[in-house]
Amino acid sequence: MRTFHCVVHCVVSAVVIGMCNTVLHTVAFAQIVRLGADVASDNDFKIFAGKKLGLIVNHSSVNAKGEHLADVLAAKKLAVKLFAPEHGVRGEKDEENLKDETDAKTGLPIISLYKGDKKAPSEEDLKGVDALVFDIQEIGVRYYTYSSTMALAMKAAAKAGIEFYVLDRPNPALPLGAYGPILDKDLEGGFVSMYPITMAHGMTIGELAKFYNEEFGIKCKLTVVSMQNYSRTKFFDELGLAWRNPSPNIRSMEALLAYQVFGWMEYWDISVGRGTDTPFLLFGMPGWVGGKVALEFQELRVSGCRFTPASFTPTSSKHKDKLCGGIRLAVTEHTLIEPLQAAATVGTVMLKMMPDSSRAKAVQQGAKLLGSKKVIETMLAGIRAKKDVPDIVADVEKIVQPQMKAFADRSKKYWLYQ
Repeated sequence: MRTFHCVVHCVVSAVVIGMCNTVLHTVAFAQIVRLGADVASDNDFKIFAGKKLGLIVNHSSVNAKGEHLADVLAAKKLAVKLFAPEHGVRGEKDEENLKDETDAKTGLPIISLYKGDKKAPSEEDLKGVDALVFDIQEIGVRYYTYSSTMALAMKAAAKAGIEFYVLDRPNPALPLGAYGPILDKDLEGGFVSMYPITMAHGMTIGELAKFYNEEFGIKCKLTVVSMQNYSRTKFFDELGLAWRNPSPNIRSMEALLAYQVFGWMEYWDISVGRGTDTPFLLFGMPGWVGGKVALEFQELRVSGCRFTPASFTPTSSKHKDKLCGGIRLAVTEHTLIEPLQAAATVGTVMLKMMPDSSRAKAVQQGAKLLGSKKVIETMLAGIRAKKDVPDIVADVEKIVQPQMKAFADRSKKYWLYQ
C-alpha cells in the first residue's frame, strides 16, 4: 500500500509540476514585450493596406525576428522611399553630412535627413508618399537627435496632409522619469534643443510624439502603434529584448545611462570618451590628474555610480591625440541612480576642476544640451563663493525640481502605459 501511495504521489506531483510549468511558461510568454513594429505586422500589415510608405528608419528598426522594417515592407511593395536620420538607414555612418543614395538591399531611394541645413523631408521628397512611418530606437533625452528628426518629419507630414505613424519602442531608461531643467526659450529650435521639455522627457518615443503633436501645435494625422506587455517601471535590460547600439557611441546599457545623465557636458572643454573604446564612460581633459579628480568624488554621494582615476588618449573628437586625465564612470546599480542629483554633482565637480579659461565658456557651451543657463550660472556662483558641492547641488535642485514636477504632471495625459 505504501508503494502504491508513493507511486500515486509521484504521478500527481509530476502532473501538478507539469501544470505549473505550463502556467509559468504561459505567463512568461504573455509578458514578452511586443514592439510597435511587431504589432503593426498583425494581419499582414493591414494597418498600411493600400498606402505608399516613406520609412524613417535606421539599424534599430528591426522586429522580434531581427528583420529590418525596410526589408519587410519593401518585399511587400508597401515601402517606396527611405529617409535617413543621423548615422543612416543602416546605422553605419558617423559623419556630419549624409548624401542621398540608393539602398543596396531594397533598391529603394534613400533621402538624407542629416545633410547640412536639411533635417526634414521636403515637399518634393513626399511626392508619391501616402504616409510616413517612424520606427527608431530613441533613448529618452532632449539632445538625442532622433526625436528631433521625428518632430521635423511630423511637421512636414502635417504640411503635406499625409499620415504619420510611430511604431513605439521602449525608453531604455524610463524608470528614471522626467528630469533636468526645461529648455530656455532662447535656446529653442535647434537640432539638439528643439522644444521646451525637460532634459530627459520620461516618455516612450510614441508618447513623446503625442506630446509634441498636441503641446506644440504640429497637428499632423498621427497614429501611434503601441507596444504590448510593456511596463514603464523596467529598464531596457530587464525587458528581455536584444541589445543593439542605438547609435555608434552608445555601446552598452551602462553607456546609455551615462549619456542620459551626464552626456549634456559634451559641449564643454572636457572629453566624454569619444574616440575611445568606452565613450561616455570616460571624462577628462589634458592637464588633469585622474587621481585628483576621482578624489573629489570620494566624499560625495552619487547613488548607483562609482568613479575611479583614468588616463586616456582619444583618437577622435574632443582633445584628439592628447593625453587626458580624469575619471572612469561605472554604473554600479542603475535602479539607485538619482539623476538630477547625479547630474548636478558631477557637473559641479567638473566645473570646479576646469581651468579658468574653460570655465569662462561653460555657460555658453553647456546650456544648449543641459537646457538652462541659470543652472550652470548657479554652479559657477557656488564655486566662486567656495560653497560645498552638496550645497551647490541643493541650490540647483531648488531651481529644477519645480520644473520637473510641472512637466511630469503635464506629460502624464499622453502616457500609453501606466
